[in-house]
Amino acid sequence: MNPLNRPSRSTARLPRGVIQPLDLRYAPDDTHVMAFVKGHPEYEAVEAMVRHRHGEDPLVRAIITRHDQSQVDHVNASASLRDTPAGREKCVREMTYLEEDVTSGRRAFLTFKSFRGESIELNLSSFGRPDATRGGLTDPGNHSLTSSLPIMVRGKSAPLAPESSVTIDGKAFLIPPRISVGGRTIALDGYVSESHHMAALRAGSVDIELVERPSRFRPGDRWVYKCADELWIYRIVHATESGEIRVTRSGAMQETILCRLVDARIELVEFKIEDPAKAQHFVSLRFSPEGMFSLTMDGVDSLVCGTVETSDTGDGGGVIRLIPNVPAWAIKRPVQLSIARSSGDRISVATTVG
Repeated sequence: MNPLNRPSRSTARLPRGVIQPLDLRYAPDDTHVMAFVKGHPEYEAVEAMVRHRHGEDPLVRAIITRHDQSQVDHVNASASLRDTPAGREKCVREMTYLEEDVTSGRRAFLTFKSFRGESIELNLSSFGRPDATRGGLTDPGNHSLTSSLPIMVRGKSAPLAPESSVTIDGKAFLIPPRISVGGRTIALDGYVSESHHMAALRAGSVDIELVERPSRFRPGDRWVYKCADELWIYRIVHATESGEIRVTRSGAMQETILCRLVDARIELVEFKIEDPAKAQHFVSLRFSPEGMFSLTMDGVDSLVCGTVETSDTGDGGGVIRLIPNVPAWAIKRPVQLSIARSSGDRISVATTVG
């Protein structure tokens, strides 16, 4: 056995009473548009992620990125604030969003008020039709380097056509050239993407109270946690005599946990989040007995991989570290979860990134 406080490369075994400490989010958006801007004293880029809803206005999350790489989230639905990273600037704004097919490709139009009250207008057209050859895994660079380990996959994408524009408080800002031929700009720095799915392990902290725990670890048993004014209910739906169990939590996204029961402690095998209406849309974090983890999204395996280190703190808590080794950009974003117990059934989880 390893001494207390000394990390070991191992499986993800959790402290007693903890079923799932990971702040993993999944957003299967239909469209993503982004434009870099030149000449603004503070802003570097404006982007928006859009999810269409039958019979309702789309959900829109618009992001302004500053030159120092800090970001401000703008959403058009109050409920969406819960899905934005902890510690980030955020606000709710009314938005107008239109999207259409045009002869040359796709066009998107977005207007909203910034966190400072500035009028923001994006009028973006794709240079050609978005296609899969320009899709794939996105390198986030240094954006939000200490707030998340993101996975962003574009299904089909195209750069911006020259007629695209960004206007801030009535002033048009140039979008830098991206593709030039013979001294003539034919595409600008930004893109229109169809199918933009994003998952992220988020930094932040949460305090919860365990109000109910399984008595026999059999189907129907459950963990119930109180977090602020919410109840989180995790229910065992399948169990084997060898200690393998499946646990689910229902909501806007379905959570499924596959795990092993070892000395009344949970050893994670897989944590999966999926869209209940579209089972092919999911993110999965898997743990191997060899002390490795991998993140899979929409059936594409091992988008981010690395090693797992765990340690017990001797007071009923523990530390889990996810240390990416591929792809290269993820190496700068190790994730550490510090789980502490206090007053018996009170649990605190602090997650740091970077």
